[in-house]
Amino acid sequence: MTDILKFRFPGKEIQEKNGQFERIDGQSNIFGFVVTDFEGKNWLVFRENENAKSNHFHKGLEKKIIEVDFDQYLAQFQSLISKMNNGDLKKCVLSRIKKIGLINFNLDDYFEKLCAAYPNAFVYLLSSELIGTWIGATPEVFLKAEGNKGYTMSLAATKKNDDFHAWGEKELEEQKIVTEYLKSELENVAAEVQLSNPISYNAGPIKHLMTKIYFDFDRRNLGEFIKRIHPTPAVCGFPKKEAFEEIHQIEVHDRDLYSGILGWSGDSETELYVNLRCARFIDDQMFLFLGGGITKHSDPHAEWQETENKSRTLMDQVEFNQINR
Repeated sequence: MTDILKFRFPGKEIQEKNGQFERIDGQSNIFGFVVTDFEGKNWLVFRENENAKSNHFHKGLEKKIIEVDFDQYLAQFQSLISKMNNGDLKKCVLSRIKKIGLINFNLDDYFEKLCAAYPNAFVYLLSSELIGTWIGATPEVFLKAEGNKGYTMSLAATKKNDDFHAWGEKELEEQKIVTEYLKSELENVAAEVQLSNPISYNAGPIKHLMTKIYFDFDRRNLGEFIKRIHPTPAVCGFPKKEAFEEIHQIEVHDRDLYSGILGWSGDSETELYVNLRCARFIDDQMFLFLGGGITKHSDPHAEWQETENKSRTLMDQVEFNQINR
């Protein structure tokens, strides 16, 4: 079995690896290029083999890939608001899938376009019988570590890049939840945790609120770090347990790799990202995974439009004549 792996870290050259993905048990041996799903239960590592080359894109195992229309989304949204008004749930990330038909589409060319369009994103293309074919251009750092210094970011709240109005109460609340969660959890596994003030962070056609977080980090604590931090309220919700349960009850699709973790994990240097702005490809169809944080102050039409805006990260690089309308 031969798999495909290409990736480009921000500010670095494209890397292309030959080999195959293998499942690993838990978080005790996380070295090399690694991938995990949203739940953090299934971990894979890429084993390099220079003799293993492939240009074949894999379908992967069939999972629930279900689109919802706005009316279905609205019902999910209203259910979450009801839970927030009658319980402890403060935020829950509701995701959906958008399906696009494609014609004469070249994934390798598309990967190159994403690299050129988003120099500050982590861009990847991977394909394996184990997980199918995925592509993404994610702005969210999960962990950067070099030596004994670590860095992560609190990334939440979204609006279009050309929206210069002040951030609203809903967006500020959403970002505060993520930041406070990260600070609290990091203090259990790291030392000298320091936070910047939140700033606007451009991510292609949209922007987010972002707080930089620095800390002293011990590579031996990586497994515990991941266990405590992932999934963050930025992709799950808060409190985590309640939000996680609501996601399983309300969402009709399997998130799979969406909002999981992927990137490089080494002895002296680690660079892992949250898998956002991503899509899975099966035959001539593109399935975009889109989500947004719901709080009591959320408006369903605005939240739906936010997911549409997020879809532009990938859709803006698809030529009109490649889309099957």
